[in-house]
Amino acid sequence: METVGKLAPLGFGFMRLPLKDADDPTSIDIDKVCELVDIFMDAGFTYFDSARGYHGCKSEWALRKALVERYPRDSFTIATKLPAWLAKDADEARAMFDTSLEECGIDYFDYYLLHNLGETLTPPFDEYGLWEFCAEKKAEGKIKKFGFSIHDNAEELERVLDAHPEVDFVQLQINYVDWESDIIQSRKCYEVCQERGLPVVIMEPVKGGTLVKLPEAVADVLRETEPGASIASWALRFAGSLPNVIAVLSGMNTPEMVAENAAIMRDGVPLTPPERRVYLMLNKPRGYVTTLSDERGRPTAAELVADCGTRVYPVGRLDLDSEGLLLFTNDGAWMQRILHPSHEIEKTYEVTVAGAVENAAAELAAVRSVDGEPIAPARVRLLRKGKETAELSVTIHEGKNRQIRRMCAAVGLHVKRLRRVREHTLSLGALPEGGWRELTADEVRAFEQEK
Repeated sequence: METVGKLAPLGFGFMRLPLKDADDPTSIDIDKVCELVDIFMDAGFTYFDSARGYHGCKSEWALRKALVERYPRDSFTIATKLPAWLAKDADEARAMFDTSLEECGIDYFDYYLLHNLGETLTPPFDEYGLWEFCAEKKAEGKIKKFGFSIHDNAEELERVLDAHPEVDFVQLQINYVDWESDIIQSRKCYEVCQERGLPVVIMEPVKGGTLVKLPEAVADVLRETEPGASIASWALRFAGSLPNVIAVLSGMNTPEMVAENAAIMRDGVPLTPPERRVYLMLNKPRGYVTTLSDERGRPTAAELVADCGTRVYPVGRLDLDSEGLLLFTNDGAWMQRILHPSHEIEKTYEVTVAGAVENAAAELAAVRSVDGEPIAPARVRLLRKGKETAELSVTIHEGKNRQIRRMCAAVGLHVKRLRRVREHTLSLGALPEGGWRELTADEVRAFEQEK
């Protein structure tokens, strides 16, 4: 996943394998596939991606024959995906998991994904209880890392992640043509994941091969910029230069293609220079959104740290009307550790509320669900109380969307001010509103300690 000074690893997508009969996607030429796998493995790459349904449900079988039965289990990484929209009911969808294990000939998946979410394809995953099902399989040790692939816009991606913050990674379509696309929204989707500290697997880096067959005028510009570099290398290096990438997938079907792509990703130079790792704390004022850009033209918290010398991403969020401590970094792994629910990083807020405040602290501490969603208990302490308002200290570790505001609403309290003052061992202190500072090495390391 480390890409400072080198490209992200190449992944082998088992979806365009060589065939004996071009009209029959199940007629996989397994001898040729074995040759491709050997070239890939000899180049030092280990990530293989399949899905239930690829090649007429024969891709996982080919993976077993060409890889699993020929190499030690600890020498490769297997990812496969569950397409719920192909199933007629929950039982059939869940049965795909065991079928995939059997077809691959393994006892567990290194990476397991719910396949191709977006628009009308998303509801079956919820209706069939597949999020909970995969959580159970992960608890059983049959899934090491759990995520999903999605073909949709950033808004839909955020909706899914808000509902399922437990995922470990996301698979996205990213390439330099779709980077600023209003439809694919590669950049926006990537930034959503980075804001949450989620690593990504990149699919379609050469956009189904179209970025290898460019118009001559465009290809000439690339050739003049870097003589000797192949046209394909620009697309693969663009994707591989992004931070926090698990693998860049390529569907390869000839020895020459595997050898070329492996050489690019093994020996190629990132398109952007390495960045030093930066860790910042901002005292966010009210009226700033916690995104890197805003279509409505509202000021962003990112603008307040734009002079830090490199591109950094917010670690979590504070909504428009909230203020206080907000972390920024370009270290995706550090961000993921802070944001992943399993690490239960505590955050403390000073909250001024209005309404029936006589027993505000006790009532807020007793809230166990918001809008029907269960939550862990908060630690609530009364700081000051007036006739109509009270100031409370509230500590939570889940960080669900607008959690404290929703908790207050559940007990009839109106939030007048919400300010984050502490995260884990880090306190806001005397940092002025709108100001930022870099974290010390000790402060950074503190977040890496077990809770």
